[in-house]
Amino acid sequence: MLVRNLKRNPQILKHCKAKMSFRLINIFFIVLIAYSVWAEEINNSRVHSSDTLESGTLLYADNIRGLVREESLPSDIWRSMVDGLLYVPRQFVNGSIYVSGKTGAWVARDEVRERIENILYLYKKNLGWHPVFYWTTGIRPKYGARVFFSRDDNTSSVMGVYHSETNWKIKGKASLAKVRKYWGWNVQLAGIADNSDDWEFYGFGSNPESDSRNTFKSGASENYGNYAQLFRHTHLLAEVNPVQNWTISYLTYYHMRSLKQTGFQEPLLQDILAVNELYTFKRKRPVEQYYQELSLALDTRENKNQLYSGVRTEGYVGVSRGIGGDESRFYRSGLDISLFIPVRRSRRHERIFLVRSVYDGLFNKRDDVPVPFTEYPQHLTFRGTPGRAFIRVDNRSLVNTLEYQWAGGPFLNTHVFVDHLIVGEKLGTFKWNEGLYAAGIGVDFHYRAKELVRVQLSMGNVGLRLAANVGVPLKRNYRGDWE
Repeated sequence: MLVRNLKRNPQILKHCKAKMSFRLINIFFIVLIAYSVWAEEINNSRVHSSDTLESGTLLYADNIRGLVREESLPSDIWRSMVDGLLYVPRQFVNGSIYVSGKTGAWVARDEVRERIENILYLYKKNLGWHPVFYWTTGIRPKYGARVFFSRDDNTSSVMGVYHSETNWKIKGKASLAKVRKYWGWNVQLAGIADNSDDWEFYGFGSNPESDSRNTFKSGASENYGNYAQLFRHTHLLAEVNPVQNWTISYLTYYHMRSLKQTGFQEPLLQDILAVNELYTFKRKRPVEQYYQELSLALDTRENKNQLYSGVRTEGYVGVSRGIGGDESRFYRSGLDISLFIPVRRSRRHERIFLVRSVYDGLFNKRDDVPVPFTEYPQHLTFRGTPGRAFIRVDNRSLVNTLEYQWAGGPFLNTHVFVDHLIVGEKLGTFKWNEGLYAAGIGVDFHYRAKELVRVQLSMGNVGLRLAANVGVPLKRNYRGDWE
């Protein structure tokens, strides 16, 4: 009888599952705290002070920064309690940094570096290639390669990745540039052809299930649905550095999106939402947009690709209009402010505390024609979800970040972070208690001022996420990357 009632009332079953999940999380943290305290007691005899570095008895290599800590004194009760509670997560972080640091130190050897360069460079230091791989929980992994050619400040490249016939991507890019000490310019032309079947849409608003703009179907098993997208994009970017630290940019692009009510896994979007009420599907034609944007950026850091203190801020305004039968019209505007605060003062700050806020806004010019949900702000700087998940969609988006960065060794940077995302129809409608948050740790390898490998782990009220990228740099909040 109980099973029959649960089948007839899926909302009761959903509530029971949520309540059980909450209890399991509480039990997990109680066990984690108990084990941490016990493990700290067992480990007391193994704790080394920073004075033991010279003797070589320290568990971790002394050339991996961030792992040296002073010995905990038994009389310091509060510190012992904190050490006990944080023992397990701290050991996980230390172990990750240790493995990454050892790998970086091995790559830093001259013979190893020369051997790698001989494999990757095909002709001098101009023509080369490198593998490409990116994967994160929630999307399908892609494998491929990138071929590049560079001469002076001019570069061109072609990248291709593949998973299946319905999931692949090709991107070509060419740029001409002139860079001097205090001024320079850059012109870039790029094109993208992307087929993906692992997109997710959760609905509009900070709380989609209670937002009147969404029509969820009765008996829906999840609060999101999967769909497929065919995406074609080409853009032109012109940048000028008239004086030191300032950049003026002009971006124009055309893109076409064709959405399909299919996906690589269930639940499909049409089984969750009434998709015929969405303008993107209702018009039954591809979304085509022509976009133009002006932006102004200030970056006072001495070196933009390494850990230096300073301020970076960027503001932009843009206008987009539909073409090819797409009658939507809208404006964009945004502001990105980052403070890089030195923790240890030196010429090259190897420990940086980052405070960042990224605001993006969309303003519809036509009340009678909705904006396709695929054109709403994409919060790429929020690291709790993959970039292919429209988990929060609205006219205004704000991502706040607190991050601690340090150099873990040769070619290696490490960072721990906390991200918070909120959305709303207007600035005054932000509901902070309905925001999403994610905290995590990441390590990245870089060479010749380019990021090569990034591994990242995060956890928050959106779940656990693990991501690994090879040959794909971290995306910044750049509208040309909004796929």
